[in-house]
Amino acid sequence: MQKNQSADRVFQITCDGTIGASEWVRRGCYDYADQAFTDELFPIQAHPKAIRTVELVELDWSGSYSLCVPLRRLGLALPTHEDTFIFGATHRELKTRPIIFPHQEVRLVGCDFSTMICTRHRRELLLHLASNAVDSHYFIAGVREEGAR
Repeated sequence: MQKNQSADRVFQITCDGTIGASEWVRRGCYDYADQAFTDELFPIQAHPKAIRTVELVELDWSGSYSLCVPLRRLGLALPTHEDTFIFGATHRELKTRPIIFPHQEVRLVGCDFSTMICTRHRRELLLHLASNAVDSHYFIAGVREEGAR
């Protein structure tokens, strides 16, 4: 279950696949970014330009449930790696609770990871263990696609 969306948690981004992960991380001006955010582990493929809407969903439960369920109920898709990096680089001013982007998981050292952006006091780009529990302390990012992808 999720709480109602607020207009201040809806953001548009433009994607076209022309910039790699490492450059997006640099443009994000993070206080800290995990060194695992490389072009090899987070590949971005070129594609037609698309406008996508990122919505930050507030959960009203805690646990280790699939983050896909509340997103699907709202008609949202999982964000791509590119969505995550563009959001972080273009909304640097955002001061909020940590945001988990449950994109296609990245497998490292035998575990699956999603990406988390922490924005309250420090801008951090972190790997979030996909099996970790989440609660109302986090926003979960989902995406609405406006153009062809």
